[in-house]
Amino acid sequence: EVSAAAETVKKISQLSLEAMLMEVAASPAPGLVDRFNSGAHDDMDLMTFLRSSSALSSAMTELSRVGVAHVGPRPELLPKIRSIGIRAEHDMFNATYGVNTQKGLLFLLGILTAAAGNVLGPSAKAGITGGGLASAICDCAAQICGGLVARELESLKHQRPERQLTAGEHYYLAHGFTGIRGEIEAGPPTGLSACLPRLKETLAPGP
Repeated sequence: EVSAAAETVKKISQLSLEAMLMEVAASPAPGLVDRFNSGAHDDMDLMTFLRSSSALSSAMTELSRVGVAHVGPRPELLPKIRSIGIRAEHDMFNATYGVNTQKGLLFLLGILTAAAGNVLGPSAKAGITGGGLASAICDCAAQICGGLVARELESLKHQRPERQLTAGEHYYLAHGFTGIRGEIEAGPPTGLSACLPRLKETLAPGP
């Protein structure tokens, strides 16, 4: 008999893979890779994204599993997520022959996948549904990433790494943009307040 935890992991990881595939299937997506063309990218196409998503699918299962199993303070989940993410990034680059297709998606969706597991796991409070569920998952993601901007971006003002700065680090130092780190630490407001209502409106049955 399959346990409730195993069923939760299976469902979350399935939805995570579906989200990756639907993201690239959304068309038209001006400037981005979609079903019709490669947009502004000359090093990737739809098939590159399909290979990438397939390579990341097992990581989403791992992420949902560690989220379900975790019972301590939520910030303690971040190192576990990062460890899985580093391996997944390596798998992605192997599948795409070195092309960065979904590194940002891996970061954002990976954290949300683990957060969903933690919110929906057997040890979590029951009875969260609908819009409350989306808010609970986003709030969990924010707790997991609490202090991320201060630790990883603000600290750059005092000590630069020996390696080359990433694009996100460069934009933070030049313009104060917190980027994807700030978005996920805030819970992520763009997805919850702007994108999710529009998605629901689009998918709602017509009159």
